[in-house]
Amino acid sequence: SPSAVEMAGNAPRVAVLWDDLDLIAGNGAALFVDTSVAGQCTVTWQDVVAHGETPQMTVQCTLSSSGVVELAYDARAYHTTAAIAGVSPGNGTALPAPTDLSAGLPSSSAMTYEEFPAGALDLVGSSCSLVPTASGFLPVVAGAGCATTSTLGEGCISVPDARYELFRATAGGAAAPDIMASGTA
Repeated sequence: SPSAVEMAGNAPRVAVLWDDLDLIAGNGAALFVDTSVAGQCTVTWQDVVAHGETPQMTVQCTLSSSGVVELAYDARAYHTTAAIAGVSPGNGTALPAPTDLSAGLPSSSAMTYEEFPAGALDLVGSSCSLVPTASGFLPVVAGAGCATTSTLGEGCISVPDARYELFRATAGGAAAPDIMASGTA
């Protein structure tokens, strides 16, 4: 069972959703480790279930060489018992109070975590990047649908990996930014 005392006192750890998750092959569940991007490692628990339950979910953790830790939860994420998400250097770290990662307030401890009572998970359908600061971490939460990519102009443009950004008129009818005038191509 997840415990903040254990998280502080034992080996260093990162917990995307410290709970009892089962990888059931018959459900198509799998664990993926992706190191294809230089300087980062992404671990994905795909279509796992909370122990003794049947609804599936996918959670993911990306560790970056910059020290940023990203915790991501699909819209199906849940848990039925107490759970913890966060990071800890362990090895007897002084136990700080838990924080609400979704509030985005900086922590002043190298152990930054949130405790979730049974059934409560306010990070469903979002990601939380824990950005290192001088004294702890700054949680930066992005909700579902915050940013997406779409393939545009298939068949009419031969530039792979071209990026497009759409600008909307601002409040009061002001014109959208003109990036072409800024020299940005």
